[in-house]
Amino acid sequence: MQSPTAQILIHMNVGANGPDTRTPPSTKTAIERRLLEMNDRRGSEIFEPVVGTDFDSCQEAYGFYNLYSWEHGFGIRRGRSRVNTNKYKLMHELVCQCAGKNDKENSSSCKIDCKAMVRLLRTKNHGWYVSMFVKEHNHRLSVGYDAKLQWNSHDFIDPVSFDFIKNLRSNNVSVGKVYSILCGAEWNSQAVPYRKQVLRTLCAKFSQDTIKDDLKKTMKLLQDMKMEDMNLKVEIGVDVECRVRTMLWVTGKNRQDYFHFGDVITFDTTYKTNLYNMPFALFVGVNNHFQSVIFGGALMREETEAAFNWLFKTFVALMNDKHPVTILTEIKLQL
Repeated sequence: MQSPTAQILIHMNVGANGPDTRTPPSTKTAIERRLLEMNDRRGSEIFEPVVGTDFDSCQEAYGFYNLYSWEHGFGIRRGRSRVNTNKYKLMHELVCQCAGKNDKENSSSCKIDCKAMVRLLRTKNHGWYVSMFVKEHNHRLSVGYDAKLQWNSHDFIDPVSFDFIKNLRSNNVSVGKVYSILCGAEWNSQAVPYRKQVLRTLCAKFSQDTIKDDLKKTMKLLQDMKMEDMNLKVEIGVDVECRVRTMLWVTGKNRQDYFHFGDVITFDTTYKTNLYNMPFALFVGVNNHFQSVIFGGALMREETEAAFNWLFKTFVALMNDKHPVTILTEIKLQL
């Protein structure tokens, strides 16, 4: 049987090429497969990267080994890798955070030449498999939740948890409740292998991505409304950095109702969007049947005097410069 090094050299000489991940991908990740096999693996560690374990990508292998390292109290990092003449990666190593030697004096580095590692090689369908697993460490392993969190790799959130958290946040579940759900799923907070601050950072990124995507969706929605209502009017106020500060829209029906019943209006910013905490403002009046009618709506990023002045002046302009006789609001205006 050939050694892993000999296998690597043979692979590198054939000029292989292909994508970074397995094609087609597996229906279940390695983590999901191990969790499903839990009842059949009594007496064996769930996430032990035994030789032959296969993955769709290096990232999936990293997440798998990182769960194993959390269970045992050490951290991991990426080690050596090799590519062939086509720049196709054929070997990749994941090593203990204490691997390598510290050549700098008075350094706080944890490197003490630990040999614990996992070596990954390519499969024929461009996936990866464990060809070598060194389990033994030459240092003490961390015990306890707080000690384990000191390893840098435990800021990493595995792909399964990543998708689960993203799904919760897309349904407006708060960060605190997301963490509580994760703790509940794992029985207690000390089984969650990352700090709460890491979760907050990830959720903040989700929010930023959602804001960018939702702005595009909002503009698309207004364009579609414009196709059905040619009298729809939209005005957007921006700041010095050209970011949306205020958005105001009135439909053709809103403008018609305002022409007949716009002598007295109320302006209310009580409502706020859950995800962005942006005030949602409504211009409301009463028709001749004493029914409430809407004259327009607005989203505001800030509740400042300048923002309100812009909003009301723009609203009057969209209503053909017809000023209301009375405005019921607590905001001081300069129309």
